[in-house]
Amino acid sequence: MADTRTPVAAPRQQFINLDLVRRIVLCDGLNGTSRSVLLTVGMHASQDRQQCFCSIATLARKSGWSRRTITQHLTRLQQLGYLSLIGTHDSGTGIYQVRLERLPTDASVAPRHNRSHCR
Repeated sequence: MADTRTPVAAPRQQFINLDLVRRIVLCDGLNGTSRSVLLTVGMHASQDRQQCFCSIATLARKSGWSRRTITQHLTRLQQLGYLSLIGTHDSGTGIYQVRLERLPTDASVAPRHNRSHCR
C-alpha cells in the first residue's frame, strides 16, 4: 500500500548560541524583564556577528512583553552597554549588536553569593 500522508515541511532551524544564553543568565545586574528582552534579542542574533534585525512587534510577540516594555528595556540595555543600535532598516526596524564584551564569561563568574560583575 502506498504512503498517502502529506509531506510536512521541516521547521526552520534557528541557531541558538548557548554561550550567549549562559552569559546573559549569569549576569546578575539585570532585572528579569531586561534579561528576558536581552535573551529574546540573543535568540534572534546572527551567529557570526551577534546582530539582531527584528521588529519591536516580533520581539514583543516572542517574549510575551508589550511593545512599550520592549522599547523601554531596549533603551535600558543600550544605556547599560549590553546592546548597541548599529543601524535602522528602511522599514524603521532597528539593528542591534549584542555587546559580548560586557557580558560575563564562565571564568569571570564569582561564587553565587558574591557576584556583582554586571552592573
